[in-house]
Amino acid sequence: MPALEGGPALTLSGPGVAGTRVITPRGLPADLVPARAATAFPAGPDLLLVTPGGAVLGLPRSTRIEED
Repeated sequence: MPALEGGPALTLSGPGVAGTRVITPRGLPADLVPARAATAFPAGPDLLLVTPGGAVLGLPRSTRIEED
């Protein structure tokens, strides 16, 4: 993915996230959030977002992602 900033705002919540957190990754597929929301926990992918510069953001399958 090109960068962990500069894309559409996504709100994260769930276990391991204190309250909510907003991220703005750039380069995610447009259907990622709806596709992930359609998969009931515990099924679904754990995601590792990695930039060319080596920045990493891990999103376990228990993390809820909502488009802002």
